[in-house]
Amino acid sequence: MYYDKAKKIKKKIEGAKKAISETKKKLEKLEKEKAKGDTKSVEIAQRAAKKEWYEKFRWLRSSDNLLMIGGRDSTQNEILVKKHLGQRDIFVHGDIPGGSTVLIKAENMEVAETSKREAVSFAVSYSRAWGAGLAAADGYWVLPGQVSKTPPTGEYLGKGAFMIYGTKNYIRNAPLRIYLWVEFVEGAYRLRVSVSQESVGLGTPSVTLVPGDLEGKELIRGIRELLAQRAGDLSDLVHAIPDQDIETLLPRGGCSIR
Repeated sequence: MYYDKAKKIKKKIEGAKKAISETKKKLEKLEKEKAKGDTKSVEIAQRAAKKEWYEKFRWLRSSDNLLMIGGRDSTQNEILVKKHLGQRDIFVHGDIPGGSTVLIKAENMEVAETSKREAVSFAVSYSRAWGAGLAAADGYWVLPGQVSKTPPTGEYLGKGAFMIYGTKNYIRNAPLRIYLWVEFVEGAYRLRVSVSQESVGLGTPSVTLVPGDLEGKELIRGIRELLAQRAGDLSDLVHAIPDQDIETLLPRGGCSIR
């Protein structure tokens, strides 16, 4: 009787060892597949989505889904007005020197006051007002026919500067605030900015930036860590996005992350 029991126990031990061996092989296979998946995730995150023509400028979509384009410097401000200001578009500028020119591309739609206010917020956020640490600033909008490169007699206009004729439509106390968020499109990433929470993609990881003291790598690291934290299972993809891609979207001057 004991002999028979001993044989049965021996068989169970051998079966258990075999099961453990097979389980180890499965785990090793899963680890290899996971490593391949992680590598693929990094490759995806390092491949930016195909850029549209307007992505060489600053750009965003309003809460009404209208395209807004801003110049990064005086050269781009000049190009925007000379080549891309359509008859139905809206010209926007902060009431501060050296700011970004912003165009609201009307796309045959009536431009709502909401979009005009957001465009002013866009313009002042990428102006000297940000570096000055202002919480809000004024700006204005005009129609294309009011914008001219022809100065009054005896005056000179530099690159990126324009004369505004007629009445300026002022918008006061537009907030300086940027929402930076990341979306993954067809196996590639695209970093986006918005000036309204409603424009941020539903369920996408985002951070809110206002004027502050954080700069350089410390700022980029803080943005990345918060985006990764909010990305959940996609955190590895966020960590693989190059620093330069984040830096190029930031206003000039320090930021505070909210």
